[in-house]
Amino acid sequence: MFFQPITAKDKITFTNKEGKKETGNKIRFRNGFCHDVLTSVDIQEIVKAGGRIIKILDGIVYEENFKTPPYRDYILILRDLRNKYKREGNIVGSNCMKLLGNSLYGKSIQKDISTTRHLWNEATLQANFDSHIKTYEKINDTQYIVEKEITTEDSKSTRLTPFYLTVKK
Repeated sequence: MFFQPITAKDKITFTNKEGKKETGNKIRFRNGFCHDVLTSVDIQEIVKAGGRIIKILDGIVYEENFKTPPYRDYILILRDLRNKYKREGNIVGSNCMKLLGNSLYGKSIQKDISTTRHLWNEATLQANFDSHIKTYEKINDTQYIVEKEITTEDSKSTRLTPFYLTVKK
């Protein structure tokens, strides 16, 4: 099983696939334990690929229809600073505030993955067509891009984002 490497902030020591200790700034979850900051979307992908959450060390938990976004006051300060820097013609300051706001706010409100996309031929589409197919688009004479809903046992799940946890494969 392969996971795309995730860049770590600091150098970390981990066990590689041969069982030897290795130090670097890339994490691949298949190599054993790792500590990282993840969103609910990241966790869904890890669990879907066979990973297992052992312990949540710290986090922000909010229900599906939360009223006040996390970090709202901080985001508003960043927005005001960005507008101020724009008015002053400070492009670097404006872009820094934009990136800070996007990285913080964007991850905290990232939606859960609820669909998958597939490239199917017509026979596969007909054989697998059911109520979970949201859309399909013919891209050439023989192929379709199909968007299918992911079915879960409990669609009203609690979202955890962003937080620290330990993952073991």
